[in-house]
This record gives sequence, C-alpha cells and structure tokens, in this order.
Amino acid sequence: MRKILSMILILTMGAALLAGCGGSSQGTGNAGGTATASSVSAADPAAAEVPEGSYVIYVLDEESGDPIEDAIVQFCSDTLCQTGKSDATGKAVFEADSGNYTAHVLKAPEGYDAGSEEFDLTPEVRSVEIKLKKMNDTAADESESSDDGTSYTKTSASWDFPKTGFTLTLPADFKDCKGQLMATDYGELELGSGVVWASLGYVGRTDEELRGAEKEIESLDFEGDPEGAAQKQADISNEFYSVGMFPFLYVAGLRDGIELDAAMDPYFSEDEVAATGELGKTGSYSFYYIAINPDAAAAAYKDANSEEMLAEYRSLTERADEIAAAITVKEPVLPEAPVNIGDVLTFETTDLDGNPVKSEDLFAGHKVTMINIWGTWCTHCIIELPDLEELSHELEEKGCQLVGLCDDALGGDEAILTEAKRILEENGATYTNIVQTEDLQQTLQLSAFPTTYFVDSEGKVLTLPVVGRDIDQYRARIDEALAIVG
Repeated sequence: MRKILSMILILTMGAALLAGCGGSSQGTGNAGGTATASSVSAADPAAAEVPEGSYVIYVLDEESGDPIEDAIVQFCSDTLCQTGKSDATGKAVFEADSGNYTAHVLKAPEGYDAGSEEFDLTPEVRSVEIKLKKMNDTAADESESSDDGTSYTKTSASWDFPKTGFTLTLPADFKDCKGQLMATDYGELELGSGVVWASLGYVGRTDEELRGAEKEIESLDFEGDPEGAAQKQADISNEFYSVGMFPFLYVAGLRDGIELDAAMDPYFSEDEVAATGELGKTGSYSFYYIAINPDAAAAAYKDANSEEMLAEYRSLTERADEIAAAITVKEPVLPEAPVNIGDVLTFETTDLDGNPVKSEDLFAGHKVTMINIWGTWCTHCIIELPDLEELSHELEEKGCQLVGLCDDALGGDEAILTEAKRILEENGATYTNIVQTEDLQQTLQLSAFPTTYFVDSEGKVLTLPVVGRDIDQYRARIDEALAIVG
C-alpha cells in the first residue's frame, strides 16, 4: 500500500508543535488570550451611529479604551463570513441583513493579542466592543508565525494557501475541536512539476497537552545545555506527535494537461481515498479535493488515540463535501526554482568530523550522486536512515553514491554535529554526511524535509528532486538519472 501524502512529508522546523484545531489563520494572535465585550445599548451614543442595514464592531485597547486601528475583524453568519479592518476610530462596519451573527478579531495589530473569543450580534444588538490586551514580550514571541504557510492558531476560521492557490473558511464550530488541526500549504512538491498540494490533518492532542508541550520547550536551557536541550526538545515533539497526524482532506491544483489520477498515483492507493471532486479552475490550473478514508489514515496509530479523538477525527472526514464547498480557488504563487535541471552544484564544506570536502572531489568517479538533505529534528528523515543505508550499498554496485547533507549543522554547530553523529550511528548509517553551507542552503531552497537531489560526476543536476521520504521514488529517480548519463 502506498503511503498517504502526509505520511511521507515532514514540515520544516517551524512547524513543530503548532497550534491549530478548527478555524485558524496564519499569523494571528495567541489562542487562549483574553478579550472582553460589552453590548452597546440603544441609549448609548455608539448605537446611534450604526447605519441602517449594518453592524459595527469597535476594537479598543482594554486598559486605555483608546481605539485600535488596522485590526482585521471577521463577521460571520451561519453561511458566510466577511472581513473588515478597523479605522482610526476603531470601527469596522459590515453591511448585512438583520439577523444573528458572530464577530471576532482575526488578526490584531502588532503588539496586541487577538484573543480567541467570539461575540454575538442579533437584530437588537448590532454593535459590540472588542477590547484587546497588549502583549508582553513573551506573548509576542509566542504569537509569531513561520513564513512557510504552516503556522495556524485557533483564532479564526479563515485559512489562506498562497502556494497551492486557494482560501478556505471552515465552519465556525471547528474551533471547538478537542484535538488539533494542522493545515499545510506545500505548493509544488517537485519544482516545475505543475502540481501543487495542500493538506488538512488532525492530531489527537488537546489544547492543554499542546500548551504543556510548548511550556516544557520554553523552559529548556538552550544556552547552558544546548545539546541536552535540543535532545529534550526533539523528545517532547516526538512524544506530542506519537499519536500520529491523520489527514482528512487534500487539495490539488493541476496545470492544464495533467490528470488527477496521474498526480495522485505516487502518493495514494485506492483504499486510502474516500472521494474526489472538482473545486474549480483559475488561469492554467484546475483544482480538486481528495477526501481520505479515515480507517486507512488512522490504522497505524489507532491504539495510541482515545476513542473520543478517533471519533472526532472521523467526524472531520465525514464533512469533506462541506469543507470543499467553502473553498475559493486562486492562482497559486509558484517559487522561482533556485536549481534547475542542468545547473551545476559547486561548494566547499566539511564532513561531520570536520574534514574538508570539495564538491568536484566528492562527485568525481561516481555516475550519479544522490544528495539527501535532512535535519536532526526531522522525524521522517531519521525514520528512513536504515533504508538509506541499504540503498547506499545498492548504489555502490551501480557506480553511484549516497551523500547526506545535514541542514541544521550549518556553521558547524558542535551540539548539532554531535547529535547528527549520534543519530546516524544509532540507525546504522555509514555513508558520507556533510555539513550545510549558507551558499548551498540558499541554492537548494526547500519546501519540506527530507528533499533529495541527483547529480552527475560534475555536479550537474539531472532530475527533479524527490520531496519527502520515499525509497521507491529514490530508486526510480536513480534509474532515470542513470539513463541520462548513459
């Protein structure tokens, strides 16, 4: 059985221990923050300012009562959501028929906590005040998000996937999930392939467990004991995800001429897919959703999850059509490929023991070199090490070689080098491993780990890289590369 896409990919380090159950948005405020609301009565002057056919949200500083400008507010009915920005008076106005609505701050201006509370509006109450707390330095650090499209919190119901090319507004009740939702905007897994991907997945851990793991990591002494802290951080992360991350929906964007079955074939088997459907077309891309069979996705981790969490996950898979209906497609934002087929890699670095390595010497005498880029924090990278060791011997018989490139050993960090050597030894990996350099890291920009390139004896890139761990794909790409060099 082929591995489901999310099972063979690992996010970049910034995705470790991310919050996100239910509606969420990249870069929003810290979930669990406080905000207070007070309805504006008909006798209040503010109520008189509400235009006919409109609702007004006032965003104010909790301590001073001053208006807060540029807060992004979301205003939702049972069927749709609008967003608006507060003006200099702290006011965001929404035109809407008389009815029942909810409002919350989707994204607060810098220095404020957006909070996670929603506020009710009715035909009689058409205005509310949302008071935001200023964040201290710690809260500000905690609310920062990565720029790779993977950081989400429980603050809102709007997700944006620029790399894949769509936006999604989840049902409002998703924020009440006990477990965590994780949304990943992969974009092109293979640069230049014309196929973009995103996924929605579920982790059976409660908010309390997430906060606890985050606090444990925050308490680690990275300055006084960097090696021990790094190992403890990895242990905490591995324990948090030991219950598994189960996908329940994928979105694929396919450039004209590419069929959905062909795009799915490397990643999914028939028993892993419950349904597929069209989402629409924009520019040269057609979009589809892929709903996952919950039994196939959760099978490997079933015993590690409670019945309650498994039931919640199953309920998400059953709502695939509802989620898909809330997707709006747009043109995907494609990165410029930093490395193209035919480009030549040249660099100077060291191996993990500090011995100098030049690319021309490293590649010379080998028909093909497979460069596997990994990290000591990357669970999937570590899982595949025994298989890579076996593959390295197969490659030797073909006049080829496998080289590991440890990404987080950049700059020769002694703690990381020690950890990398420990991991390799424990997993029986004896093939050559080298240290990442700033120039090479800039050249081989990655969307996920592991990523694997294939070059000839002069360092010329022969094929598209393989993104994610997939031994069968490695073997197929090696055969493709050998056919090229003859």
